[in-house]
Amino acid sequence: MTAYGFFPLRLPDGRTIDLALPTESADPVVNAYKSGQALNQYLIDLLLRFTRVGDRVLDLGCHVGTLSVPAACLGREVVAVDASRLHAAAVEASAHRNGIASLTVICCAIGAAEGEIAFNENGLWGMVAPGSDKSSAGSQCVPARRADALAMSVGWPSVDLVKMDIEGSEWAAIESLGDLLDGDRAPVLIYESNGMTFEIFDYTIRQLRERLEALRYRTYRVEGPRLIYCPPGELQPEAWLDLVALPPAWQRQLAGEIDSTWATEPMIQRCLEWGTSEHRNVREYLAQAMRSDATYPKDDPRITELRACLGREFPEDVVHV
Repeated sequence: MTAYGFFPLRLPDGRTIDLALPTESADPVVNAYKSGQALNQYLIDLLLRFTRVGDRVLDLGCHVGTLSVPAACLGREVVAVDASRLHAAAVEASAHRNGIASLTVICCAIGAAEGEIAFNENGLWGMVAPGSDKSSAGSQCVPARRADALAMSVGWPSVDLVKMDIEGSEWAAIESLGDLLDGDRAPVLIYESNGMTFEIFDYTIRQLRERLEALRYRTYRVEGPRLIYCPPGELQPEAWLDLVALPPAWQRQLAGEIDSTWATEPMIQRCLEWGTSEHRNVREYLAQAMRSDATYPKDDPRITELRACLGREFPEDVVHV
């Protein structure tokens, strides 16, 4: 049985709550919160920007509740979902400790269809087994639920905000939201755009953005107070990045806060930052992304030099496993 300790977390309104965290964990996010570093504070900032007290928040891939628990304490109705029993139990412990009545925890994976699915437990990086709907080696069989069915199960006819950080299952989650993504009450989406996990599930950053645009959503990167439109074909230098997708009503409401294009210099600087990462898989991601038909300032001398450097490290004719 996993033991949990309680660690203080300060809310934007000045109150302090207790967050239940596994006492023994190699999870970097868990250990950051234990030491007082609120790595996901930006998610709380987005919560306050896009929701009001009483709004409904669906947190898909809630981890240990770094969004779900504060959101409920700040007056939102929250359904927190995670396929990891360890994570779900931590969020339940936080809800009990803080006396939260507006937080429902559901332990399941998110899928385009209801049923069962194989899930690989791996802490922060746990994910559904690709291409599988039954137990496979090294995995456990967990319930798979559609997001619209989860909302219906708690009596929600609509949702105001959906956060998705589910290691490549974001496409399935979008499909599973169904009619919740249509109409004037369509929710704001916050999703992790991770080219490496998307590839595992056989789709790309471009394809996901195109799918969202077919649903009348547009994807934006958050840069301070501004939202910058991310066209489907634009390069994402970051191997992973949380983006916001807005339905038409929010696009109109925030028109004055939206930039239609990302300035060239910030994009170049982001390429240089991620292209010189200490992590080999991150550099390899960018090398492959720069070989695609994505749009970016390819003729800038700094980009030319970076592409050459990455090309030497990751030759195009070499398959890396």
